[in-house]
Amino acid sequence: MKKNFSLVLISNIVVALSKWIIVVVLAKTVGANLVGIYTFSLAVVSPIFMLTNLALRNLLVADVYENYNFSDYFTLRVLFSLIGFISSVSIGYYIRDGEYFTIILVMSSSKIIESLIDIFNGYQQKKGEFNIIAKCLIYRSIIGVLLFALTLFITHNIIIALLLQVFSDIVVFLLIEVKHYLSENESKTLIPNLTYNNISLIKAAVPIASVSLLGTLNINIPRYILEAKLGLYELGIYSGIIYFTVAGNTIISALGQASIGKFSNLLKKNESLKYKYLLYKLTFVVFTIGLVGIAISYIAGEDILRIAYSEDFAQYKDLFILVMVNGLIMYIASFLGFLQITAKDLHVMYLKVYVCTIAINTFLSYYFISQYSIAGAIYSSIISFLFLSFLSFYILMKRVNTIHNIFIRVQDV
Repeated sequence: MKKNFSLVLISNIVVALSKWIIVVVLAKTVGANLVGIYTFSLAVVSPIFMLTNLALRNLLVADVYENYNFSDYFTLRVLFSLIGFISSVSIGYYIRDGEYFTIILVMSSSKIIESLIDIFNGYQQKKGEFNIIAKCLIYRSIIGVLLFALTLFITHNIIIALLLQVFSDIVVFLLIEVKHYLSENESKTLIPNLTYNNISLIKAAVPIASVSLLGTLNINIPRYILEAKLGLYELGIYSGIIYFTVAGNTIISALGQASIGKFSNLLKKNESLKYKYLLYKLTFVVFTIGLVGIAISYIAGEDILRIAYSEDFAQYKDLFILVMVNGLIMYIASFLGFLQITAKDLHVMYLKVYVCTIAINTFLSYYFISQYSIAGAIYSSIISFLFLSFLSFYILMKRVNTIHNIFIRVQDV
């Protein structure tokens, strides 16, 4: 698992760094307002694709009994990516003006390619081909961010920059993912084919996808309310600072992606004690990562904001520390979220937890943002992630203890 974790970690760091560089380039080139437009558009598109992705990659990796083949997952990914595109563009058309609509249109196109790459990465992850995953993600990120940054510096036009980024994504997808899959499966094609298995897979995926959607909404709710109550400038400042938590979350994502197969196999073998030990150990690692982020923001927060963005951001150094406190709690919730796939029979309970979390976050965001401006968005996020972390941990422990008790009773018989 250590080798897999290292490969996933390196590739995820490059991906996170490229996303952060985009925000930095926007802030230095065109200012906080356009950072606000970019992040708000992303906040519109991301939850939709989080739902239409149906968490198929995690299902594919966790499918230790081989109930479905890759073509079932690929067919659904193509179909629902198109649904996600149409939904995003439709919402963008009705909620905003021409500039927002165009940016959302291009972002939605990019999300289709990202979704297709994701399902191929799931196939490779299940086979242990983490080197191919790393190669694709690193090439895609580096080429994409270089084209975006260079184009934005020359043209100051975000739409042209995004279009070139989408073009590079398509090239990388075809030359690495599609080429590699076809070289290993010469007798197979990549033509979507709807079967009864797809219906069964949808039924299994919808509860998990709904939880993923609610999780993404929970992150974006403060952004929606900030934009509505305060405006694009404040949203841009908030989004720029909050992006520093992406670095830690990248490590958490790598940890979750590399360990989900291990956790699934431990449950399959009824090894509940080993499951708990691994959970405690990795949760402590996650907690430590969060503490490091807080320490860095406390020691050098102002300088980091000034160098990375501008003087406008540097005056919010106290918010930076608060953001990293929020990051620590978010990292724990995020890691526990990866393990939800191992508790398939408890997804209804997870849905209830996320609905309650969003209700809490929405109410607190309205109140705290009105009272404390940008800091209010962070306060509400901290409280909602605390609530989510405690309940997610409780649900996982309940699941593991139930399996352990059943196994003990079977042995006694």
